[in-house]
Amino acid sequence: MSQQSRRRPVLASLGATVVAGLSGCVGSVGEQIGTEDDSEEPTETPTEEPTETPEPEPDESIHSGESIPTYPYADTGTEPLNPRPDDAADNPVLTADDIDDYDASFVADPTLYIEDDEWHMFFEVSADGRGRIAHAVSDDAGESWEYDQVVLNLRHHVSGPYVFKWDGEYYMTTQANPRTRPVMLFKANVFPHDWYRAAELYDPDQYDHGVTDHALFRWDDTWWNIAGDERRHTYLYYSEELEASDWQPHEENPVVEDRPAASRPGGRPIVRDDDVLAFFQSQVGGFGMEVNAYRITELTPSAYADTEHPASPILTGTETLDQHDEPTWNSYRMHRYDPWYLGDGEGWRAVVDGDDGNDDWKIGVYHVRE
Repeated sequence: MSQQSRRRPVLASLGATVVAGLSGCVGSVGEQIGTEDDSEEPTETPTEEPTETPEPEPDESIHSGESIPTYPYADTGTEPLNPRPDDAADNPVLTADDIDDYDASFVADPTLYIEDDEWHMFFEVSADGRGRIAHAVSDDAGESWEYDQVVLNLRHHVSGPYVFKWDGEYYMTTQANPRTRPVMLFKANVFPHDWYRAAELYDPDQYDHGVTDHALFRWDDTWWNIAGDERRHTYLYYSEELEASDWQPHEENPVVEDRPAASRPGGRPIVRDDDVLAFFQSQVGGFGMEVNAYRITELTPSAYADTEHPASPILTGTETLDQHDEPTWNSYRMHRYDPWYLGDGEGWRAVVDGDDGNDDWKIGVYHVRE
């Protein structure tokens, strides 16, 4: 049975609170089944030659396979909805000072990609008035990060990278000027450094509005893209094929109107068996003030419904000061959240970004305990 054959066009009710696990092929963990202890001694000594015990197979990485993340995720036992600063991380883990090949003013919009225990982060580097997409690596499962290099440098501003693997190929979408730039899908020639334009999914001008902050996922054997306009509305597009240039607008676009608290995507949606957990950034009081979680409970080409999770907001400015009575790196606002499951009993680790009120965005690491 394919992963998608279990899908229903209309999502189930909101009763289930178990996340259908994260990225990669995570198997269901059941109880260990053994045989009862038999105290009776054998009546005869076996005469056959003992067979060799096969070497145990190495543990498969949680995040592995031809498609990362998988749709749906496997069971994890906990939702990534109560994130806190990770005690193992020295936050912020990346700042403009870490960028050694550009005179950067800030770093923001982090997204994770994990495969076979190799940890990658893609993010925006803002320099000379425009954004570029950069890459960092971690050798301690995301606790600390080392800047690598810029991997996407175009003539125009790009930000908001969103990286995933599908059918053995690596893909990335970005945000650009929603009024003048089509929505691009990039594909890796050589991951993670070399990318080319694989498709223009659709031109926002075709539908007489600008959209930004794209979040792609697969549901019911269909690709979906959540996109928000600059302040208040949410739009949906869909396609049977990923590398297509004719993604169709949802019949009810905009599917959400006048909701500045949750219109623009704020992270990677988590596809589960019966619903989709989506993250939206709030524009109330300014750009990217906090991140709210919503359950998408109905999703077809002609219908859409979502409901706010009671844990919202899951990320917001900390309103804290340091030892010098200065605002901390994320004291004013936070607007990006990408959680990945660490394994049984380990919870989730996420990358986030934050600002101290001076447009000095930095990147940190948060943790959700299981």
